[in-house]
Amino acid sequence: MMFCVPFLSMFNTFCLPSIRSLLSKQVEPNELGKLFAFVASIENICTLLGSIVFNVLYPLTRSIFRGFTFELAAALLVIPLVLMSYLSYQMKKELYYVSTAAARRSDTSA
Repeated sequence: MMFCVPFLSMFNTFCLPSIRSLLSKQVEPNELGKLFAFVASIENICTLLGSIVFNVLYPLTRSIFRGFTFELAAALLVIPLVLMSYLSYQMKKELYYVSTAAARRSDTSA
């Protein structure tokens, strides 16, 4: 199981560029530096807290189920998957409404 983790964990950073892209569209261009610094800080804090939590959890669960920390890490990756799926759905729906409204305006003006 330990040798499978690097192949599976390579997917845990896939959502970071898309999150940064979505966030960069929500702020003014002069605020991008602050935004990226904040996101990088949160990433580092999560990495630090994750190592602390998993280093404490592994010895506690080793006698019960050796792979618990790997299962927990995989389960925690479901949270960003659900959030990104929801945001993608909402953005597609919003884009559809905007394009439909624009088409209606161009039909009525012609």
